[in-house]
Amino acid sequence: METHSKSWRGPREFFREILIIVVGVLIALSGQQAVDWIHQQNELAETREALRDEIAQNASLVALGSALDRCRFAMTEKYEGWARGGPQPEILPGIAVPVIGFSVWEVAKAGALSRMPVKERLSYSLVYDHLAILQRNIDQQVDLNLTLAQFNNQQQLNLSPDQAQRLLELSSAARALITAKDRFVPGLQNEFQTLGISPEPVSDSRRERLNDLCQAAGMPAPTL
Repeated sequence: METHSKSWRGPREFFREILIIVVGVLIALSGQQAVDWIHQQNELAETREALRDEIAQNASLVALGSALDRCRFAMTEKYEGWARGGPQPEILPGIAVPVIGFSVWEVAKAGALSRMPVKERLSYSLVYDHLAILQRNIDQQVDLNLTLAQFNNQQQLNLSPDQAQRLLELSSAARALITAKDRFVPGLQNEFQTLGISPEPVSDSRRERLNDLCQAAGMPAPTL
């Protein structure tokens, strides 16, 4: 069995070999960094695209919600008229309430969002903060609309004084929420435009729901 060992021909050759090893390690590290950078950029691009898609969907829901609110406002006036002795409003059809999406935003916050430029990250954050405020308004509207619908579903032509007073209070609260949203939404829509994001087209099924509500409210459906 033979053992071979390398003999160095002076310090110059020794340091030359060390330099080759160091350069090789640096090349390997820089290559891995380049791969990681490309991966991060791809992930960032995918996240940005997904965020813009989600915001476009939300922008469509915001526009639909504003159109629905115009007819809901008319319905509250019908409820108020009923409370004051007028005819009972038509029973509302089942109307699905637009629910704002936050799934992509939640995923982005846990990952690629931190690698976005600060100005862009703040722009997305502001939009989603305002969408969250709007969703809270929607949640309150849902509760009020369900309570109002309970009066109608009883099919009770004559309201007691207490019921009439409660119906007036609910109708007033519902209109206040709609009015608050009407003042809030234009600023949010401006933020969509600032990001260069347009709403997705409203689906035919959602248009049908809008038409059903507006028909019950006795007014033409707003144009979307």
